[in-house]
Amino acid sequence: MSNKKVVGAYLDFSRNMVMSVEGLKRFMDIIGKMGYNEVMLYTEDTYEIEGEPEFGYMRGRYSKKELKEIVAYGEKIGVIVVPGIQTLGHFTRLFQWPKYEKIHDCGDILLVEEEATYEFLDKIFKNLRECYNTDKIHLGLDEAGNLGFGRYMHKHGIPKDRTKLFMDHVVKVNEIAKKHGFYDNIMDSDMFFRIVNNGYYYTTDHNLITGEVTKSVPENMSLNYWTYFENPQIYEAMFTNHERFNRKITFMGSPLNWTVFTAQNTRAMDYIEMQIPIALKHNVTDFYFAFFGDDAAESNYFSNLPSLMRFADLCNGISDINVTKKRFFKLFGINFDDFLKIDLPGCVEPGSEHRWTHTDKWQFYADPFLGIQDVLLSKDENEPKFYRSVSRKLSKMSDNPEYGYLFRTAKTYCDVLAYKSVLGKHTRAAYDAKDKEKLREVIKEYKKTEKKLEMFFDEYRNQWLHDAKPFGLEVQDARIGGLIARIKKCRLRLTDYVNGKIQTIEELDEPLLTDIDLSKKTERWAEIITTNRVGLT
Repeated sequence: MSNKKVVGAYLDFSRNMVMSVEGLKRFMDIIGKMGYNEVMLYTEDTYEIEGEPEFGYMRGRYSKKELKEIVAYGEKIGVIVVPGIQTLGHFTRLFQWPKYEKIHDCGDILLVEEEATYEFLDKIFKNLRECYNTDKIHLGLDEAGNLGFGRYMHKHGIPKDRTKLFMDHVVKVNEIAKKHGFYDNIMDSDMFFRIVNNGYYYTTDHNLITGEVTKSVPENMSLNYWTYFENPQIYEAMFTNHERFNRKITFMGSPLNWTVFTAQNTRAMDYIEMQIPIALKHNVTDFYFAFFGDDAAESNYFSNLPSLMRFADLCNGISDINVTKKRFFKLFGINFDDFLKIDLPGCVEPGSEHRWTHTDKWQFYADPFLGIQDVLLSKDENEPKFYRSVSRKLSKMSDNPEYGYLFRTAKTYCDVLAYKSVLGKHTRAAYDAKDKEKLREVIKEYKKTEKKLEMFFDEYRNQWLHDAKPFGLEVQDARIGGLIARIKKCRLRLTDYVNGKIQTIEELDEPLLTDIDLSKKTERWAEIITTNRVGLT
């Protein structure tokens, strides 16, 4: 293992978005100038394996030729390219193919203690060895909480010692990795905590991890402590527990870019300003800034340039934010604070520029007839004014020759929300009042919303294809295209009601529940659009 400090970007190319080779090269150029010396490609099944045509099929997987080109380019500019894969869980899309049922335990987890599983993993490492020049690899081994409770249990009975079951697998995976020349291996640490902590990773107990388990990790294995939005008390306890393993610790923070359309740079920087100093105090030398694509990779990774810069600076000992801002301007020719305006659509409440949630996302996708989340709207209805104000701020950056496409997409998103955010509320209020003249005005709002949605749809598609392969865009086409279709159909039904062709609209006759917890229904598309089932689950 190298003693050189590592500042790496960890890029999720497993959840629908895979950067094009040219897009990734452009990203690597940028982070190399920021102070990053490594990029880790998180690919669950999005890389080519000979003899496994279903592996990453139609998912934008990188071919061997593409990976070799990316690796060579990284070496040219001084950014080492490292594979980040999975060797236990997170094989969700793999198990859509019947061919892999024989190595399937349950959920997204591989069947351990199965010869066919290790033959499959051997094939993975063999192919990776042909593409990467590094001896480092991230093996995943995280979030497999139901390990042993599927096909394994039916074959072998209920596992009596799940820690041993897990560690036996870790050892086997590590040996296969070493067989193919990967010696500097990293695994996520959460499973050690989850098994003894009722499924939870984080703790304030400094003595949670003790005993024989601390001696079980292979000597060449580093433990990756990932944390994104906890607090200093948890960070201190977690580092203390990790140190008890007497293995190298890597630390992973995040720009918090998942399940959102636009960036959350400021929020992410609030956390990394706390995290990095504590990690440095605990003698951590390897840092990763982890991008994820949860809920179909809606946001663009280039929109996180401010937090990317700040993370690198903190890891490299630059504590003064003003130094970061000056470096940012020198590198991009853009004022740091001006770029941060890309965050504004996701503010938790109109007028706030420092707190975030998924308000904008549920307002974007919420069904105007169901109105499930409309109880969360502000009473004085200042959303339209807020989004118009943000749109004006973003428009000032939309002509930037390099990054204007990001701001145009965010601007047109706000233009939609200036109408869409209150569309359901206006619909129900006019319908409840049986005010057909008011409903005619609301119908005009529907038409404006449709027009703004089409404009956003075009910008969003351009943004995606600017940096990524087209695979995965079909999901956004279905979601946003479906939203446009739904808005149109609701408008037509309202028109029929106003014109007397129908006498009632059943969804609007259903009273809204005002005292239910909607915290989990404001983040992911399938939970926002309906209370009915979406897909197979």
